[in-house]
Amino acid sequence: MNNATEDFYWSAAARYEDYSDFGDKISWKLATRYDLTEHFAVRATANTGFRAPSVQQLYFTNISTLFNPDPVTGDLVPTESGTFNNLSSVTQALQVGKLRPEESTSYSLGLVYTGDNGLTVTLDSYQINIDDRIVLSSSLTPSDSDVVAQALAGTNAESARFFINAVDTRTRGVDLVISQRFDLGSMGDLQTNLAYAYNNTEIQDIHLPTILNGLQEQLFDHIEQVRMTDSTSHHTGSLGFTHHLGDFTTNLRLSYFGPYTIAYSTEDVEYQGKTTVDLSVAYQATDNFTVTVGAQNLFDTYPQKRPADNNFNGIFVYPLTNTPFGFNGGYYFVEGRYTF
Repeated sequence: MNNATEDFYWSAAARYEDYSDFGDKISWKLATRYDLTEHFAVRATANTGFRAPSVQQLYFTNISTLFNPDPVTGDLVPTESGTFNNLSSVTQALQVGKLRPEESTSYSLGLVYTGDNGLTVTLDSYQINIDDRIVLSSSLTPSDSDVVAQALAGTNAESARFFINAVDTRTRGVDLVISQRFDLGSMGDLQTNLAYAYNNTEIQDIHLPTILNGLQEQLFDHIEQVRMTDSTSHHTGSLGFTHHLGDFTTNLRLSYFGPYTIAYSTEDVEYQGKTTVDLSVAYQATDNFTVTVGAQNLFDTYPQKRPADNNFNGIFVYPLTNTPFGFNGGYYFVEGRYTF
């Protein structure tokens, strides 16, 4: 951090990287902070970044039997589904091309308040643009296109999926954090923390190989679009308390996860928001030994169940991939820690 004036700070950084599989990239970051008064400050950042394709995205290939519900009858129908990597003859026939790194541009603007009484408040807004996001496509079938039929002709698969740089997105959000420390005298001290976050992701563009033009809905269907934009909570929050008294430390945290939506083959389901509670008490028995008793998800809270016609005959009772706090219920523990 560099001081341009007594109240104005700035920093800048740049990074150059060269990769054997997709070439070189330059990323940069610029950050500033201006102290408006002794207690108030404004800060801002701008930066670029990238994420290289993972090994799995580059090379994973598999043909498996999936049981999908028939959209009319609801009965489970077995199909041979193929996931093909970018080296396969299938993706080459579909002109998918080599995977490229995702590229991002981010901006943030925030306010900071630091009081004399231990109160700290930060409010930050941000925008993240990501181009060429790598997604696992929806399943393409021979009925979608003659090109797809020809590509699958030499395989045992009835459908094809693959990783592709297909989507540009924009995420906007706000983060609010309020912290306050209280001196309780003979009752110890208490640190409190209140946090709230809002975020919203929108799909800006879906781009496909020319040979697949017109197959946007099949290649990146409604289910996958909802998974990208609405399958995580837009609103989250937490309220935490940490109390110190002698050799005892008590932590209490309430976490709120707002509503989210999952798209199934038959319908979209909005799952209601839930609150979980974590509680722990630690005792510093000696300078080296600490005993902690606690619970994660103290009240054994579970997410809303999947619809009866989309739970695979009761095998998958809860959403598999998008439950913000899992579906394992409460976790209770006693922990001993000795440091040397």
